[in-house]
Amino acid sequence: MTATGRTSQTFPLRAWRIVSGAWCRTYDSAARSAVAAKAFGADLVSPDSPYEHLMAEHARTFRFATRFLPGEYRESTIRLYAFFRSLDDLVDESPDDPATIESIRRQLDSWETWLRSDLSNAAPNRDIGNAVAPVIMNYRIPRTLFLDFLEGLRADLYPATPRTRDEIEQYSYQVASTVGLAMAHVFGSTCPGAIEAARRLGIAMQLTNILRDVGGDAARNRVYLPEDLLHAHGLTVSDVLDQWQQGKGPDRRLIKVLQTISGWADEHYKAGVAGIRLLPRDVQMPILVAARLYQQILYRLKSNDYDSLRQRAATTGVQKLLEARRCIFSIQQLLDEAQPSQAHGSNRIGPPSPEPGTSVNAR
Repeated sequence: MTATGRTSQTFPLRAWRIVSGAWCRTYDSAARSAVAAKAFGADLVSPDSPYEHLMAEHARTFRFATRFLPGEYRESTIRLYAFFRSLDDLVDESPDDPATIESIRRQLDSWETWLRSDLSNAAPNRDIGNAVAPVIMNYRIPRTLFLDFLEGLRADLYPATPRTRDEIEQYSYQVASTVGLAMAHVFGSTCPGAIEAARRLGIAMQLTNILRDVGGDAARNRVYLPEDLLHAHGLTVSDVLDQWQQGKGPDRRLIKVLQTISGWADEHYKAGVAGIRLLPRDVQMPILVAARLYQQILYRLKSNDYDSLRQRAATTGVQKLLEARRCIFSIQQLLDEAQPSQAHGSNRIGPPSPEPGTSVNAR
């Protein structure tokens, strides 16, 4: 039976087996390998591959959600992630000296040259190129997505604070929505509604990253909060850096800035989650899990009074399990809740599941 041919009765049981802890040993490994082999031959991503380890090290929430993807989809997603992550690491982990920056810029230019080719030549990183090339070709993923991603990375080489909401959302599209849009092509979901939902969900997730990492970015002398929003609340970029250095948490003005950006993220989450029903049925639940786990990061940030200067909001393993369980057994209800309200023209979606024994207002 094909990956998309699983019955609705067996999928929740299979998914719950993953959630309950047996997944590392029993998650349809033979079926997954058989399906993926049709697309990639013998060159498969094994549990011990460096690509799997890359995701485990850098994207635990995303990796958790991808465990629920059918074989070929997960194989392609891991390969895409390896490409995007390896290039992102070039920029994120680089020193700020001019010589290193120039070297990385040349590497990004080499990747652009490769992406504009027929992909038959050796990529700047041969292993990564060999992993992602068949995904790009098999699913006819538009090269513009990868080129837009490179533009976002180039911007990070010479980090500048965004001036407006449009600029922060354009940056979020470049470094996050492009990933989701590439996955949408893997899933075969290229109708306008699905494409727009993927774009919005990527922006929501990146805004969440920005809100979560204000302190970490400040430690690197970077501020990704729009200048016009800071100015509207009587703040400057230097004020944000000063508040981080003082170690006292955000003042009321900065909290207002973070609340505003959180509201923008909520708008994008609602639009993105509402479009998940346009995906194939056997990928709806994994994408919903990923979206709601990222929402839970935002939810925890709110419950901590937006203090991302001194702490980094994260989800625990128990919270991941609870949210996955909710998505498995209540997916239709959650997707229905995300649809626009006819009365008010807005989206409704409930908060993520709190961890047992904790209040949603726990500090």
